Parts: sequence; structure tokens; C-alpha cells
Amino acid sequence: MRSKNFGFTLVEMVVTVAILAIIVSIAYPSYQNQIRRATRADAKAGLLDALARQERYFTENNTYSVSMSDIGMPAAKSPEEYYDLSASAGPSGSIASSVTMTATIVDSSRDSVCTTLTYSSNGAKSASSSTCW
Repeated sequence: MRSKNFGFTLVEMVVTVAILAIIVSIAYPSYQNQIRRATRADAKAGLLDALARQERYFTENNTYSVSMSDIGMPAAKSPEEYYDLSASAGPSGSIASSVTMTATIVDSSRDSVCTTLTYSSNGAKSASSSTCW
């Protein structure tokens, strides 16, 4: 009588693990890149929301505000809270006529390239790297 062995050989297991390692080595950097892009999208959404609130505040008060609570954002965070938001005087140098909104990353391990993004009331954008916007 012959006994039938069911199972995997060591060679089959090694080949399977090698194939999985190759797939993971290709997929993981793409996954990390998508996480970085999602984090940057959070900053952009926060900046655009804050700038829209600044414009609304300007319409009512004929000046911009450096206080985030004045524009209805007491937390001063982006929607997913990956970035802190702040306001300062814009390109004109006076908060009365222009404002610059800045998003600063809270945890730089999420994205070490785009640590700050800025957007001004005149439409000027800048960032810590040219690839951020």
C-alpha cells in the first residue's frame, strides 16, 4: 500500500514567499505615496475652507483676521487634523487687505517633504517643496 502525502514542499513554500515579497516590494511604495497624497489633500481642503471663511469675514468686517476663532475655526486644524492651520498678513503686508493661510504638518513622519503649504488671498500658493501642489 502506498500512503498519499498531502501538503506543501519546502520549495513550493519558498517560491510562494518569494513571489509575495516581490509583490509587496512593488505595492508598498505606491501605498505610501497614496497616503502622502491623501495627507496633502487634507491640507489643501483645510486651506481652501479657511480661506473661504476669511473671505466671508472680510465681506462682513472689511478686514481679514489672524484669529482662527474669528472665522469660525476654533480648532485651527485641517479636516482630518493632519495639519495645523494659521493666518498671517498676506502679500500686501497688512492683514486689513490680504491674508496668507498656512498649513503645517503635525506629524512629519506622515510626509517629510510637504511640511508646510501656504495659500494667499491673492491666489498665490507655495510649499516646502515644488511637488506639493
